[in-house]
Amino acid sequence: MILVTGGAGFIGRHLCQRLRNQGEEVLVVDDFSRSKRPDNCDDRTIDYDIRDYEGLEDKLVAANRRGRFFDEVIHLAAVNGTKNFYEQPAWVLQVAIQGILNIESICHKFGVRKFVLMSSSEVCRAQSVDCDEGIPLVIPDPYNPRYSYSAGKIVSEMVCLHSPQFDRLVIVRPFNIYGPGMSLGHVIPDIIEQFKQDDSREPIEIRLIGSGEETRSFCYIDDFIDGLMIARERGEHRGIYNIGNPQETSIKHLAEMIGAISGKNFNLEFGNSWREGDLPRRRPDISKLAALGYEPKTTLRNGLRKTMGKS
Repeated sequence: MILVTGGAGFIGRHLCQRLRNQGEEVLVVDDFSRSKRPDNCDDRTIDYDIRDYEGLEDKLVAANRRGRFFDEVIHLAAVNGTKNFYEQPAWVLQVAIQGILNIESICHKFGVRKFVLMSSSEVCRAQSVDCDEGIPLVIPDPYNPRYSYSAGKIVSEMVCLHSPQFDRLVIVRPFNIYGPGMSLGHVIPDIIEQFKQDDSREPIEIRLIGSGEETRSFCYIDDFIDGLMIARERGEHRGIYNIGNPQETSIKHLAEMIGAISGKNFNLEFGNSWREGDLPRRRPDISKLAALGYEPKTTLRNGLRKTMGKS
């Protein structure tokens, strides 16, 4: 059985579904702070805050007594979303740092030797374009709350890489993943949400942060899960792998593409606002994972259509 922390989140739900489709038994731990809580959590889901070690251990011991023993952990639990980074950095750091320390201790307690860590492209601050897995991990400004998320992920990587517990450890760094079920607070769902405005006002005014010339390399969720599975199954012990799609797209072009798919008339407005820590470009080097057979297959247009329920 596989324990997935943060399994109720956007990536977690898609990952758990893929694992179950492949015949794996999955146990989820999530506090549902950023996802919808089911009416009744069955024995495949533990509703819990990963920051509390003792209570989590008790719940996992109870699950183990019911024959639900896990021998692998995929650790996704984190507080994502730029708004949270700026407004609640202490929470972001606590979940990241207490969470990784607790789950590493849980693995020691239960003798789990196989571990996958979900890191982030946010750790790639030294070089944001064509960055490979060997770039230095830096915090440009410890006073900027924006870096609470990347700091927590850097600490998580260090804890895992230097833990004697694991004999099968893989770290993945996702780059701008999107798809159906993604929550607000990220650029693609935020733009899509604006296109759901009342049609009585046409053209719709779509507001974008920045100039619109900023670029990202968006990766559809199914492609990301493919990459995660390849890294998990074929990656080397203590290997770090970028997962994404190197095709770079400006935010302006992204909004225009979403507008064309929606079929609505619209005007784009740019805020030209810039927060310290925002990046003008982000594009991954995925050659390390590509050497293991990874290749993103979903075009941005097709992925957006699926995300918007248009296919």
